[in-house]
Amino acid sequence: MKKIIKMYFEFNKKFNLDNFIGENNLHLGCGNKPLQNFLNVDFYNKKFADELHDLNKPLSYQSDSFNLIYSDNVFEHIEILLGLIKECQRILKKGGYLIVKVPYFKSKHAFVDPTHVNFFTIQSMDYYVKNTFFYHEYRFFEEAFETMEIFLDPDNPSFTKKLVSSYAVKRANHFENSILSNLFVFHNIVYVLRK
Repeated sequence: MKKIIKMYFEFNKKFNLDNFIGENNLHLGCGNKPLQNFLNVDFYNKKFADELHDLNKPLSYQSDSFNLIYSDNVFEHIEILLGLIKECQRILKKGGYLIVKVPYFKSKHAFVDPTHVNFFTIQSMDYYVKNTFFYHEYRFFEEAFETMEIFLDPDNPSFTKKLVSSYAVKRANHFENSILSNLFVFHNIVYVLRK
């Protein structure tokens, strides 16, 4: 019975950015959508950004500065992704969150933009999370996030999408290498990584 209750709550879990907002929050690549209670950073948009910064270069913040770093459709544009992830790890406080929303690699949105240089699967962030196969076998640096949650199309509440999403996250290899991933194409993936 406990297993059924746990499955029910996991199935009905929803992503809500407000649940992660802390005292110091950083919004990387705000574009024309700045967020309240965040330091909004962008490369081009002077009108909406609090600061301008090239995310392919080291971040100019002190270590352990932020409770939350959020990015919406930005990491797919970053040429030096490993550097940015390492910098996010450095400037996050212990227990802080890095939340990254990107196009899912099977979505047409992943390939329609010619400035996209990175593509993301369910397991793409496993390299940076302790106790995952890819971190254990191929880690790029010693620092690692403690945990990760994944949400596929979190803004689509349909029962079928939630059911398939739940299966896909639990059985990523099977899902992504089967016809199911072509029948049920997700558009966005959200990674919630805790330091």
